[in-house]
Amino acid sequence: MTRVPADLQGSAERTLAEALGAWVREGRTVRIAVGETVWQGRPAGVSAELVQVGPTLVVLARVTSIRAGMSGVHAAAARVEPPATLQELLQSVADRAEQVEVGGPDIEPVQGRVLAVTPGSHIELVADDGSEWLLPLPSLGWLSIGAGPAD
Repeated sequence: MTRVPADLQGSAERTLAEALGAWVREGRTVRIAVGETVWQGRPAGVSAELVQVGPTLVVLARVTSIRAGMSGVHAAAARVEPPATLQELLQSVADRAEQVEVGGPDIEPVQGRVLAVTPGSHIELVADDGSEWLLPLPSLGWLSIGAGPAD
């Protein structure tokens, strides 16, 4: 019989963001997967919809698995508060014309700049090769800021 640690008893009502936030506060390393794409390290912060690992913000609703690192707990890093929602994040990178890479479990990664964000619908992105993309918001699993070639 597996025993539930005391700190997890009664935690069945925590959201994914709350559970992961507890790991962030503890300084735990994690392995986060969205389909076949994986990030590993100590998350810098977590909001209701996003978790930040390095320059990448991962959409919690598209995560396929999260595993705590086997190397134990480390001193917690300075916490970063990612945008509360994917919508806020996308609008922010569009407003600043930042270079990004977006992807998801069902779409290929695309590097470029977000031109427009239609709330609840899609983003319009121009890729580094000049191709134009319309990407539905539910297809987005992650966004890395500063990805791709420099100007």
